[in-house]
Amino acid sequence: MPLTNSCTLESLELAVQDVLDQSFTSFELIIISDSNDASIEAELMRLLQRDERICAVIHRIACGLMGLCLNEGLQQARRTYIAYQYESARWQQRTLEILLQNLVSLPEEALVYGQCTVNMPHGNELILGAPYYGLEMLSEVNYIGKNAVLHPKRFYDSHVVMRNWEDWDLWRRWASYYPMHYVHASVSWIDKGHYYCLGNSIPSDHIWFRLMTRLPRDEQLLPDNMYRYQIDSLTEFEPYLDSEHRQLIYEEKLLPWYREFAPDCANLPAAGPKTKVNMLTPREPEPCVENMEYRTGRYYYVYTVPTQHIDPSVMRMADLLLLHRSMNPMNAQHQKLAEVMGRPIVYILDDDILNLYKAGPSFHSIGPGTDHYAEITRQIACSDIVVTYSPLITESVAKINPRIIQARTNIPEWAVASSYNEPARDQVFRFGFIGG
Repeated sequence: MPLTNSCTLESLELAVQDVLDQSFTSFELIIISDSNDASIEAELMRLLQRDERICAVIHRIACGLMGLCLNEGLQQARRTYIAYQYESARWQQRTLEILLQNLVSLPEEALVYGQCTVNMPHGNELILGAPYYGLEMLSEVNYIGKNAVLHPKRFYDSHVVMRNWEDWDLWRRWASYYPMHYVHASVSWIDKGHYYCLGNSIPSDHIWFRLMTRLPRDEQLLPDNMYRYQIDSLTEFEPYLDSEHRQLIYEEKLLPWYREFAPDCANLPAAGPKTKVNMLTPREPEPCVENMEYRTGRYYYVYTVPTQHIDPSVMRMADLLLLHRSMNPMNAQHQKLAEVMGRPIVYILDDDILNLYKAGPSFHSIGPGTDHYAEITRQIACSDIVVTYSPLITESVAKINPRIIQARTNIPEWAVASSYNEPARDQVFRFGFIGG
């Protein structure tokens, strides 16, 4: 249980009592105080005497990083599974029991999560928690309540850039490797209306979070490497972002944190020459986009921001807008924004979707005369370059936009083994296909 610098004695008492009142009683409660408040420290000392299941880590100097506090608690943890409670949140009495029963019933290591009710200002309620439909949906929005999960121990990314997004990042990284299991039960709630709620005090900078999630960080976040992880370093960005954009990250994320928690470190670096092209895409990169980034990784960096979150502040980070088989009308608005801001637009077409309606009734909804077909042709026509992957696609597109680059293949280079040996003529060659 991490405590922020604005924690009150009342909120601490309520959160601790929720844990101690659980129907499942075999647990340890680790409280990490980032409060530097003498009254909070005194209350923690009293709690340690009250129940032997409670232990505490107390910061005499606040760090303001939830991920770092959580990692401290995880390093102390002696039990197999991890759940979280917060000062502005509550549990149902059977929360741990429900989540644990579901987790141990699964055949493999997994993260389980239930429903969390967020009490919004003005009396509104937001329900977090829905069946897991895949990483792409989780990448668009964090629909998992931070105090509604249970999982084996994994560490957070405690970097300053991840501030306020460390839980979402952990769920995404988990979903890349392990199962996600939804429990259809209300297990917790969060009082977002309280002034001490973390989400009310830290700006929601989607763009920096999404840039960070594209970096290869798995090795750095292993337990043996945690002590060497530099929470304010921008070195990891150097192969991907040029100095101009690293300076923006410094100004908007690191510098405010320095001024509040480490004023001696607050200085402004000068921007250097531009060395990278940032490609903004509204969808998670598919193989053809990943292959483009793989083959040109020294010069291009692809990052994803869902369509509904793209605005001028996001577009300013882009050197070009990359649309992949797009038919979403919102992307037409983004094309206009890109044009106004002087950003080129590239439309990638690795399927002949202009003629896909000929394949049968199931594709008639994107055929001529439909809104989808009109949107596809409109976005192709308004793009500066269209990338195609076959002569047939090129022929279809040329009637709408003559500015075409025909690529050789959309198969990622790493997926084709250089040591492939052609099978003998009498040998049966089997292959599998997964797709739609």
